[in-house]
Amino acid sequence: TIRESADTGSKTVAREAERIRRRELEEGLNGIRRQRARLFSFASQEWLDLKRSVLSPRSVQIEQANLKHLTPHFGSKLIGDIEAGDISRYQQRRIAEGAAAKTVNLEVGTVRAILRRNRLWANVQPDVHMLNVRNHVGPAISPAEEGKLLAECGASRSRSLYPAVTVALATGMRYSEIRLMRWKQI
Repeated sequence: TIRESADTGSKTVAREAERIRRRELEEGLNGIRRQRARLFSFASQEWLDLKRSVLSPRSVQIEQANLKHLTPHFGSKLIGDIEAGDISRYQQRRIAEGAAAKTVNLEVGTVRAILRRNRLWANVQPDVHMLNVRNHVGPAISPAEEGKLLAECGASRSRSLYPAVTVALATGMRYSEIRLMRWKQI
């Protein structure tokens, strides 16, 4: 038994308040959650706003770039109406536009995150397939090519090019790792 006040003197208003409150309690006890019909464009913006506090600034930029491609395709759809076929058509369209499979997979990952946030991914997940990505890294640089590269770097006007390339060749570090490296890390 739950006793609450309707804060009214009107029996009609009190009955309506009681009916609404009973419905809320029944839904809560049975784990029923009402789903608001929302457009993908609004749901995606809400998701990104929530993620800003936990993502790095660069990751936020990547997600914004993903949404620039996703919004024209899904933006006017209700999130509950997005089906696996819509995602498949999106993948095909992006590949036809010349996007790399890995890029398209990252964009579909953004759709997945938005749908998961709204408890809708489980409905489409079994029928969504990520694109195959090439993992071939290419041939290694030969000793002769390495010598030519270092000779050209040494002849460059840039004083930092030769040491940076030498560090990259010796360690396998990426450009951003070398550029952001501090003396205390050496």
